[in-house]
Amino acid sequence: MGRKLNLLGQKFGRWEVIGEAKPRRKMSYWLCRCECGNEREVVGADLKRGMSESCGCLNADKNSESRTTHGLSRHRFYHTWLNMLDRCCDSSCPNYENYGKRGISVCEEWYRDPTAFLAWCDSQEPEEGHSLDRINNEGNYEPSNCRFVNKVTQSRNRRDNVLVDYNGEKLCLMEFFQKYSVVSYDTMDRRVKSGMGYIEAAMTPCSERRRDSLGKYII
Repeated sequence: MGRKLNLLGQKFGRWEVIGEAKPRRKMSYWLCRCECGNEREVVGADLKRGMSESCGCLNADKNSESRTTHGLSRHRFYHTWLNMLDRCCDSSCPNYENYGKRGISVCEEWYRDPTAFLAWCDSQEPEEGHSLDRINNEGNYEPSNCRFVNKVTQSRNRRDNVLVDYNGEKLCLMEFFQKYSVVSYDTMDRRVKSGMGYIEAAMTPCSERRRDSLGKYII
């Protein structure tokens, strides 16, 4: 195993390394302070490769500029690119804890160039209603680990996926809902949050028989 590099005091973009943090997932982390004042623990390899240059403020500045100069904001997956960068690079993003904080990053090509990401999206010819999904949930956003899938496939691939055993089948929650539920998803979700099991919540008809556009009971 090679000697670990000492990054203390070095500058990477807007980051200044101010201390060493506890290693996680066999990766070294460093406590960094951004020029804007925010502090965050960052993977050392991401600093060295230029994949993390700020707490997210640099990316926000670049995105603000790009919205007014390159005209890509009209592409249907441009906001997918923005959201991908936000959850991996911006510690103020609500989803950062499940992505950037876990060490999930965006490959350098996509991080630096939205046109490269949008060209890849177009090459996949995604169907309407399909969204970006990582094949390996522990992997990064990069061409070899990404695809476009429908909501059922994506829900099955989630780390917090709920599997329901019913009638000899093991189904993810969305599959179970689509196949067996007689109530709307909101009704099932509300019942589950009140303490009812998924099967009972999905298959118990409502007393009032008003239905939504899919024919599911909603009362």
